[in-house]
Amino acid sequence: MNLSILWRFWGFQSDAFHSLSLNVVFGFIEERRITVAAFELVVGAGVLRLRPVLIVLLVTVLELASGRHTMTCFGMRNRRPVGSNRSRALQVPVMYAIFDLDLKILKLGCSGEKMYRSRHQRIIVSSLLMERQMKAITRLRFALFCIAVSLPAHGQKPAKQASTPTDRPGILQEYDEAIDDVAERAMHSVVEIEVTGFGKPESSDDEDQQTLQRQRVIGSGVIVDPDGYIVTNNHVVAGALRIRVIVAPTTVELVTGHTQLANSQRVYEAKLIGTNRYADLAVIKIDAHDLPIIALPEPFHVRLGETVIAIGSPQGLDHTITKGIVSAVGRQPELDRPMVYVQTDAPINPGNSGGPLVDRDGNLIGINTFIYSSGGGSEGLGFAIPEPVVRFVYYELKARGFVPSVSIGAHAQSITPDLAAGLKLPQDHGVIFSDIDKAGPAADAGLRSGDIVELMDSVPIDSFPKYTAYLYIHKRGTPLRMEVLRGGKPVTLFITAINSLPTVDSLSDLTNPRKDLIPSLGVFVVDLNDLITAALPGLRSKHGVVVAGVLEGEPATLTNLEVGDVVRSINGKPLSTSDELRQQLANFKTGDSVAFEVERQSVLQYVAFEIE
Repeated sequence: MNLSILWRFWGFQSDAFHSLSLNVVFGFIEERRITVAAFELVVGAGVLRLRPVLIVLLVTVLELASGRHTMTCFGMRNRRPVGSNRSRALQVPVMYAIFDLDLKILKLGCSGEKMYRSRHQRIIVSSLLMERQMKAITRLRFALFCIAVSLPAHGQKPAKQASTPTDRPGILQEYDEAIDDVAERAMHSVVEIEVTGFGKPESSDDEDQQTLQRQRVIGSGVIVDPDGYIVTNNHVVAGALRIRVIVAPTTVELVTGHTQLANSQRVYEAKLIGTNRYADLAVIKIDAHDLPIIALPEPFHVRLGETVIAIGSPQGLDHTITKGIVSAVGRQPELDRPMVYVQTDAPINPGNSGGPLVDRDGNLIGINTFIYSSGGGSEGLGFAIPEPVVRFVYYELKARGFVPSVSIGAHAQSITPDLAAGLKLPQDHGVIFSDIDKAGPAADAGLRSGDIVELMDSVPIDSFPKYTAYLYIHKRGTPLRMEVLRGGKPVTLFITAINSLPTVDSLSDLTNPRKDLIPSLGVFVVDLNDLITAALPGLRSKHGVVVAGVLEGEPATLTNLEVGDVVRSINGKPLSTSDELRQQLANFKTGDSVAFEVERQSVLQYVAFEIE
C-alpha cells in the first residue's frame, strides 16, 4: 500500500498532534498490526479535525488494533480477550462518534445552504473540499460502525477466525491419525459371518419361546489365531445348518481418481468348534492360514472414559467402524445373572454381534454382544464381554469343545448393609457363604457358613458378580485358593472344584438342527439324559425322546406334540433314542395310524395321529 497516495487522496491536514497519530498508524500498518479500516479512522479524523474526545477514541481503537482485542470483522488475530466492562465502555464512545459525524454532515449541509443564501458575502467554500470532506465522513462513519458491531456484546468472547486446514492444531490431526491407524489395523482381523439355520422368532413371547423358524443371520467375528480360529457370539451361530465366513479387504480412503471400491472377497465354509451359552461365546474355524489376528494377551486394563472403537457388520454393512468411550466397567445388567460386561456408547446395531471393541492401542476390550434399545437400533447402551472371559472361553472351547461348569458345593450371596447390621459383620459389602453342601468340596476343605470371602486366587473379591466371574474362569483341574474372614480372623483354604451339570434355560438350546429335526412331524427331539432330567423337575420317565422344539408352521403330519413332552413308546414299542424314533416312522405308510405314549407335565397320556 502506497501511503503517500493515501495521504494526498485524503487531503490530510496535519498539525503536531495529527502527525504524531499518523506516524503511529504507519508503524502499525508496516507491522501488519492494523487494518485499512482502522487506518481510515485516523486519516478521516485528520481531514475533519475531530474534537479531542474523538482523537482519544481513535487512540483506543489503535490500542485494540495492536492486538489486545479480536476484531473478527477485519480478520485480526486474538491476543488477549477483552472483558465485558471494557467491551461495553468502548461501544458507547464509538456510537457517540457516529452521532458526532451525523452532526458534521448536517453542518456541512447547513454551511452549503448558508453560502447559497449569503452569496453576496465574500465567503467562498471550495466544492472540491466539501466533496472530500463528505467522502471522508462517509468512510469514517462506516469504519466506526463496523468496529462498534464487532465489539463483543455483554462480555461474550468473540468468534474465532475460520482457519484453513493447514492452520488446524496438530494435536487434533495426531489424534485422528492415531484412531485411523488403530481402526485400519484392527479391521483386517474382523470378518462377516452368514448363518442359515433355525432359531426363535424375534417376536416370540414367553409362551411361545420354543417355536423355531428358518432364519438367516448376519453377524461378525474376530480372528484370534492365524490358522483360522474365530471368536463370535453364541447367539449368532445357534441353530446353524450352515456357517459362511467372508474375509475381504476394505477401502480406507477416498482419493479422487485413485479409489478402489470393488474389493475381492474370500468366502469360507466354517466348522463349529464349540459354544457356551453362559458367556454367549462360540468358536468357529475356517480352512485358512497366515491370517491377521487380534491377540488375546494375559494383561488386561480398561479405564472408564477411554476411547474405544467398535467394528462389525450392522445390517450386513461389513467393516463398519464406530467410535465412543467406555461408559462403565464391570456392569451387571441382570442382577440374577452374575455376568459382568463393559458398557460403551459406541453405536452398536444388529449385525455388530461378535465383533470386537478395541481401545486406542488396538487391544481387545471385549466382544460386542447386545444392546438396550426401545426401537431396535443403537441408543448408546452397548455391552461387550470382557477380554479375560473371551480368552478363557476360547481356550476351553478350542481344547474341549465345551466349557465345563464347576461347583465348590457352597452357596454364597451379597452382603447388604441390613445383613451386615443384623449379623454384626465387620463390613457391609462383599460376599458371604450362607450354606455348605455336605460331603462337597467346600465342606471337605473346611469352609463354613458365615465365612466372608476376601481373596480368590490372590484376587480381592468385593462383590457377588466378581466372585462368580472368578469362579467361572478358574483353571479347571487345579485347586482354588480362597482366603476367608472367619470371626474377624483370616483363614486360607484350598478347594478342588468339581464339574456340575449346566443349567438349561431353554430346551431348544440343546438341539442340533442337522440331526435333531424330524421334518415330517415338525419337531426337534433329543435323547433323555441326566442334564434334561435335571432341567425337568418331577419327571417320571427314565427313558424316551424329549421334544425340545417345534418348527413354525404346519408340518406334513399334525401330531399335537408340545415342547417338554417325553415320547416313551410308539404303538406300544418302547423308545430310548431319537434314531429309534426315526426308524419306526420310516416303516409307516401314508394313512397308517400312530399312537405315542407321552409324559406331559408328569402325567402319562396318548397322542394319536395318522401319517399324511
